[in-house]
Amino acid sequence: MKNNRFIILIKKILRIFAETEMSVYSGYATLYILMALIPLLMLIISIINFLPWFSVEDSIKWISMMIPDVPSVQAMTAGIIDNLSSQSGG
Repeated sequence: MKNNRFIILIKKILRIFAETEMSVYSGYATLYILMALIPLLMLIISIINFLPWFSVEDSIKWISMMIPDVPSVQAMTAGIIDNLSSQSGG
């Protein structure tokens, strides 16, 4: 009896999910999160430039631990960090 109620509840949740097109909203949320990460990364790099015990190489190592282990992605990220740190007006 409990198992039948659980299946009915799951079917109801899935129907509501499909009717309200929640996948569209999750796509929007992902886009906004990704768009917010770039200014956050720029802020972190700007703050790191003011700290005397952090170098650009340290920040590249730290950020490369968080991104996928794909050489092209890591090279692009290292280039972006190096470019942002050299252009900041610290």
